[in-house]
Amino acid sequence: MNLPGRSAAFVLGVVGLAGMLAGCTRPAPNATPEGAVAAFVEAMDTAPSDPRALKKAYGFLGPDARDNLKERAERAGKMQGRRVDPWEMMTDGRSVALATPTSYVARITGKEADVTVRFDDERPASADPSRATLARAPATIHAVREDDGWKIEPFLPAVPPLARRDGGL
Repeated sequence: MNLPGRSAAFVLGVVGLAGMLAGCTRPAPNATPEGAVAAFVEAMDTAPSDPRALKKAYGFLGPDARDNLKERAERAGKMQGRRVDPWEMMTDGRSVALATPTSYVARITGKEADVTVRFDDERPASADPSRATLARAPATIHAVREDDGWKIEPFLPAVPPLARRDGGL
């Protein structure tokens, strides 16, 4: 026996449940410029204990930073005689002297943003004078919007041109 009212109610129930589940999904970490910077910082902090974290952090970089690191990796690979991945050109972690980020605030202009990162004003006092309490000025990190979300463009020095030998030496 076909019960059209029941099958329609079932379909509406399934569609409603699917809509509720879709509404509960988390946005990607780089859905906002602040999120991209925070996710990058978190991945870099995790890198000393998780070898995959540098590759994850690399994924939050914008096209200029990625191109810069690709060029550096290519040169390093030629010197070492092996393949070097671009994320291997990144340092693994933050210096212990840096304070912990406490807030990320973005100023967005179209497809670009500047994210101001604020830090703890103080570290806990220590009996060891070599670990003096440090203050850290806010930092500003540039971000760009790509199709798959916000990416950061930290300042990286330009890759210097290769030296050319003249005259066969």
